[in-house]
Amino acid sequence: MSEAKTALRTTLRQARQELSPSQRAHETAATVAALIPLLEDRALASYVAVRGELDLLDLHRQCWSKNRPVWLPRVVGQQLTWHPLRDPTHLRLGSFSIPEPDPNQVPAEPLPTSTVLLVPGVGFAATGLRLGQGAGFYDRFLQGFSGLSLGVGFACQRHDDLPREPHDHPV
Repeated sequence: MSEAKTALRTTLRQARQELSPSQRAHETAATVAALIPLLEDRALASYVAVRGELDLLDLHRQCWSKNRPVWLPRVVGQQLTWHPLRDPTHLRLGSFSIPEPDPNQVPAEPLPTSTVLLVPGVGFAATGLRLGQGAGFYDRFLQGFSGLSLGVGFACQRHDDLPREPHDHPV
């Protein structure tokens, strides 16, 4: 099973990298526009895009302009902790070379119950199944998360025949 996931990750990452700048910009803008109405009365937990992921910085900026925090993850051991970031200057390079909140400036806090969690991935199926990077951080977090979780990616990352293992948790 892991060989099938590895091969599919390679294929989907390549498709994501081959997106034209205009297609990337168009899909990013459409995604941000679609997400804004969901956040009116809810907290936003998101991610910092790396390696060609759909970048939600414009959405984050909109929240910050309204003095609303954006909850961003930090890897601690095998878990994600969440930090209510109000200023992007409080990010530092963390695990896996991903920018994450500096815990000395922005301590971890539990996510509010009204949180919309935006989850990155390599592939997504219409059923909510998600193919992540392979370390299982989001799968472990999603097991105990009761809010609304949404997989976020480009159209080329849609793949309705994703392999599934018992530890894979849908969005």
